[in-house]
Amino acid sequence: MLCTLFPRSSSEYERSCFDLELTDFCNRLQNAGYSKDNIRSHLRRLFKVLTHAKGVGADVARSSAFLHRAFGRYCTGVRLSQDFRGTEWAYGRFLSSERVAVDPQEEPSAARIH
Repeated sequence: MLCTLFPRSSSEYERSCFDLELTDFCNRLQNAGYSKDNIRSHLRRLFKVLTHAKGVGADVARSSAFLHRAFGRYCTGVRLSQDFRGTEWAYGRFLSSERVAVDPQEEPSAARIH
């Protein structure tokens, strides 16, 4: 699916340590009825946040507080805030459905993904 959504840059996504997680998130959004444009936008923003956050790997835990700070870096205007917070919300719901949700007060080391 990543190849279809990102024909020119899919290799960048697939080579990252987040490729399986991005694919799962993509499938979840697709099954929920999101349009290809919305899925593409969410994946771009999530990839940007995950690859630029310090100490984040495929198996590194992410608390709600951590996600809020990581996505908050990119909330520099009204439009960007709406977009990045929307992705944060969708990704948080995805993590919750995968039973990796953590309490918003917990630190990133409190729970593990996968």
